[in-house]
Amino acid sequence: MNILISLFVVTLSGFVALSFEILLFRVYAFTTGATALSFGLVLGCFLVGIAGGALYSQKFCEKADAVGDRSQLIFPANAMALTAVIGFIILPVIANSSLYVAWNATLPTVAILAAASGAVLPLVAHFGIPADERVGQRLSWLYLANITGSASGSLLTGFVLLDMMSLQNVALFLSIVSALTALLLYLVAGMNTKKTSLFVGVGLAGIVGAVLLANPMYNQLYEKLMYKHTWSADKKFVQLIENRSGVISVSKNGTVFGGGVYDGAFNVSPIDDRNLLIRAYSIAGLHKAPKHILMIGLATGSWAQVIAANPQVEKLTIIEINPGYIELISQHDVVKSLLKNPKVDIIMDDGRRWMLANPDRKFDVVVQNTSYHWRSHTTSLLSMEYHKLVSNHLNKDGFFFYNTTWYKNAMKTACSAFEHGYRVVNFMAVGNQPMSYSKDRMRAVLKEYSIDGKKVFDTTNSTHLKRLEEMANLHDSKRGITKDEWLNDCGSIRTKYSDLEVITDDNMLPEWYR
Repeated sequence: MNILISLFVVTLSGFVALSFEILLFRVYAFTTGATALSFGLVLGCFLVGIAGGALYSQKFCEKADAVGDRSQLIFPANAMALTAVIGFIILPVIANSSLYVAWNATLPTVAILAAASGAVLPLVAHFGIPADERVGQRLSWLYLANITGSASGSLLTGFVLLDMMSLQNVALFLSIVSALTALLLYLVAGMNTKKTSLFVGVGLAGIVGAVLLANPMYNQLYEKLMYKHTWSADKKFVQLIENRSGVISVSKNGTVFGGGVYDGAFNVSPIDDRNLLIRAYSIAGLHKAPKHILMIGLATGSWAQVIAANPQVEKLTIIEINPGYIELISQHDVVKSLLKNPKVDIIMDDGRRWMLANPDRKFDVVVQNTSYHWRSHTTSLLSMEYHKLVSNHLNKDGFFFYNTTWYKNAMKTACSAFEHGYRVVNFMAVGNQPMSYSKDRMRAVLKEYSIDGKKVFDTTNSTHLKRLEEMANLHDSKRGITKDEWLNDCGSIRTKYSDLEVITDDNMLPEWYR
């Protein structure tokens, strides 16, 4: 086997293998809500599969009379063909299996795919490199080519292909690349004309079949992964945005999911407060003049729309890592005006990275409607180190206002990083100066609130007036929650949770101690 062809094949096998791994990470992150454990288990199973495939290839490499025999290249060709088939069907298999079994029960399929691709390198090395004085040099070239392909698979698929194509099309593309590589090996193997024609014909027919079957096989894949045993055909997402940053989906009732987890709803009305907007409106009662606000995370834009409409706010700077939310917001009337609001500046970046890169920017309030505390990477938004970073961006009387998702350690951490503050529902409002909530100021600002030129509260409507008073008093009788449960100061929180650990970048409490 020509060394150039050998290098080409192991490069493509590495590219395909690691690319499929990226797709598997996305699927398992989506179905689990992006738990840290899922990443580790998928990676572990993939590595076990790679090792198993290499070990299994030993039985073919032990044939002494096969060394240098081009016809034996049928073995790596078969491995690439198997990779193409398994890679194409594995994602739908995982999705459909999730309707009946727990997600971790499907992990063996990861090892099976990895085993098929893991056999290619040792097989090509054995049958493609003559046993002469240059064997070491050529083997090192193959390893370099395989590593280069693997690295490019992670980078190109993770950052380019998933930004250009859907998961379905990326999987189809990778399967076709793998199938064509197998066909190349069959041709190089130099089998008799009849066998070669048969293998090539079957391979081409398989590629055509995959193209035709892709849509029905991948139909509602994300819906199955998210709803699992409660899935039904009518639970189809009305919107689906896929890019390198993740997957955003919208259900029929307008609920938005980011990476398979609840991410808000398109609603800015405090009258029908299904997304607890009282927390966003309450900024008016917590700060006497919140002129400049920094918001980490955009999501549906509902919170941003409410905060930008606060008559006291002069500038709202929003940091969002996923550009897909801009596309989503532009298609929904209740929030799309946000994109043209002169008070709003939206920056595409990671929130922590942006704050580190802009140490001189100061704000009256830093708002963060954080996702569930148990998701992967949430430590970066809940740790003591992060609180100190936020503190450096607060004006003297400013405060950090963020969602703890009812995680007690997050509440303890907030009141350990800052001396003063309150819990507002499941949010913490903490700062370096004494804070006080003013229901009179809250009431006055709410009366002036307008969104898209329409008053939020109609003061001639008794229902609106009643709701306004409930919000001014941080009390919602409809939910049966008393005022004391909605507003606790840091002193009582520190006493109540004195035995709990604070979150740090090192201990990663929310992710590993769920």
